[in-house]
Amino acid sequence: MAANDFNKIPKIIGLGLGRTGTSSLLFAFESICIKPAYHVTSIIKRKAKGEFDQWRKIALGVLTILALKGGTVEEILKLLDPYPVVLDYPAAMYPELLYEAYPRCEIYSGNDSAKWALSVQNTFKKRREQYKTSLNSPDPFWKAWYAFVTEIIDEEFVKHTEKVKKAVPADKLHIYEVNEG
Repeated sequence: MAANDFNKIPKIIGLGLGRTGTSSLLFAFESICIKPAYHVTSIIKRKAKGEFDQWRKIALGVLTILALKGGTVEEILKLLDPYPVVLDYPAAMYPELLYEAYPRCEIYSGNDSAKWALSVQNTFKKRREQYKTSLNSPDPFWKAWYAFVTEIIDEEFVKHTEKVKKAVPADKLHIYEVNEG
């Protein structure tokens, strides 16, 4: 299968949060030419400030729940249609919208919350503290990144697994542990 042959492979969505093996999955899919994959690192590499702004708009729309002012299927499709694989933040935070946008996709999610919490504590939260200097940066990309992380991701950590299980039918949801290989 040629890379970027989107019409011949199903959409694969990983709803595991960061620190649940999403980078390993990213590498695995790209190594077998299922790419490009949408992952927070791809946004950072491209310094796509507008995408963080769009995800904040989606998040705020979902959080207000008033006629889905920000979070719509159309916005999800616009952001994610070019990608055969969607992993990690920010997309993984919106299982309801993703499943509504792609009801025939295969969806994966990590599930060991104790291991995940320890990993987050040891990596992501420490890194976030380092990026606090982003607030003083003249670069609007890093300001958008920091605002997204502090305003949106922190609130989602606790609720995520149950939200995924509620949003995605059991026959479409595959729960995995990173150490399963």
